[in-house]
Amino acid sequence: MNAMDFGAGLDLTGSWENVRTGEVINIRDTIMMDNQMIGLSTDGRQIPFEKLQSFVKSDTAKPNTPPRR
Repeated sequence: MNAMDFGAGLDLTGSWENVRTGEVINIRDTIMMDNQMIGLSTDGRQIPFEKLQSFVKSDTAKPNTPPRR
């Protein structure tokens, strides 16, 4: 479930999983860049919100995993 705090915007922190590919991304912080929301992952990647739209937020923490091939 995506949490919405109208004072702070979308809460992207936590584990996100793409159920089709099995990829898990852990977001530690969020920034705005060029009018786009970017999630900063725990492994240093910058994940655009558009990519996270195909992910589901997990209620429990999961380790980062690459997509299944």
